Amino acid sequence: MSVSESIAPLPRPREQVIPQAENLFKIALFVTLLFVSFWLTQSAVNRIQALGFSPTVTWAQIALVVAVLATANCFLLVGLGVLAHEAVHKVLFKDVFWNDLFGGLLWAMGLVPFYANRQFHLTHHRHAHQKRLDPENPMHNHSFWVAFLLGSVVGLLLQYRIFFTNLLARPFEKGFRARLLKDILFILTGAAVYLLVLPAMGVSPLYTVGPTLLVLPLVFGLRAMSDHYGIPEVTRRSARRQDVIEGPSPFEKAEPSPLRYHVTGWVVETSPFLEWLWSHVNLHEVHHKYPYLAHTYLKRIYRESRDREPYLVAKGFIGSLRNLRSRAYYGDPDDMKQFLAEG
Repeated sequence: MSVSESIAPLPRPREQVIPQAENLFKIALFVTLLFVSFWLTQSAVNRIQALGFSPTVTWAQIALVVAVLATANCFLLVGLGVLAHEAVHKVLFKDVFWNDLFGGLLWAMGLVPFYANRQFHLTHHRHAHQKRLDPENPMHNHSFWVAFLLGSVVGLLLQYRIFFTNLLARPFEKGFRARLLKDILFILTGAAVYLLVLPAMGVSPLYTVGPTLLVLPLVFGLRAMSDHYGIPEVTRRSARRQDVIEGPSPFEKAEPSPLRYHVTGWVVETSPFLEWLWSHVNLHEVHHKYPYLAHTYLKRIYRESRDREPYLVAKGFIGSLRNLRSRAYYGDPDDMKQFLAEG
């Protein structure tokens, strides 16, 4: 079955319209809100300390304010991370320079090396949910609570392992020198913003960046556990892992995934606001079937393809976690039938 026969009209790579204005607006909005939240946190802490309550009451009030705003910050950081994920697939901006520059800076907000993440993530797409081949397996192939609490930390360490492996083994290899240098500059930029710019504004990282990064694994887990956890194992398509370093331009050479008629991930039907905030990452399986498409196409593609192609559907992120907490990373195919969409 051809692409055009399956879904009409499915844009070809050169025909898709990248939502550059929307992406730029969201980046500016989320970064602005993040810094406003940091400023509000510091202002609230200063105000509470000036009121002169007992130390116990003071620290209890500070902890409450910091926890609430840090959680809101994490929702914004996840939103920025999903936009950086668009850059990994080269569909954040059409121009390669701006795509990678913004992608690198956005991932630096979470202290993630951009090009190492691209290698990690594109290899994940090639071997999605294939045991011993998918680089995401060590993140979530654990009991539910271990995966939920520690999956993001393990994923970050795996990406730094890729970065340092390339740094030590390929520092002078063509194609790697520039990537390594840019990753170093991106991470240094993110660290400088948190450790130099914020203190210069009178904002202490102790009350802002630190708590945000501590809470981030929980908010990331809320989203990321509903990417692949509980899905039955996908049959291995090769004997060895084939790392993808860069990947083709989605405007030159891109096609639906060869795993399109398998199920490697979930579709989470959630609120329109969260769908917008996290740039349709809830339609994760649609993205895996059509990884070259910008996020703005995913909802329409899902509606038009769900009666022809297999999808496993969960109702909301919280509902998804409830469904997954008693399951293993590689689920039982018979148990998953209750979640099948029309296809």
